[in-house]
Amino acid sequence: MATGTCYCFTLIGIANCPGPCAPRTGPLNIVTLWKMEKRILRLEDEFWRIRTDTGELADAERNALRAYLDEKGFKTAMIDDNLAIAGELTWQEVFEPIEGFYEGKADVYPF
Repeated sequence: MATGTCYCFTLIGIANCPGPCAPRTGPLNIVTLWKMEKRILRLEDEFWRIRTDTGELADAERNALRAYLDEKGFKTAMIDDNLAIAGELTWQEVFEPIEGFYEGKADVYPF
């Protein structure tokens, strides 16, 4: 592998690491190279809301998640520019499709 190429990003198909990683020369430890993002799902004011561990979802992510849930037949709404899902659904009914949307990209947790 050429100098400046990071093994961690080569594993997911990006030749040159855009981050501060140094090129890897020793054994590869995938656990230390891949940190999953977090998404938090909780019931607030009779609506299910999903956020990152640092705040609201980015617009593109929020819009993609809304389109995905709408396609699956969920009642969604935008409240103060944030995605809201009908609160009459159970945790299991909401969690499974959201976990599916984020599979391989982020871990979904209850509040």
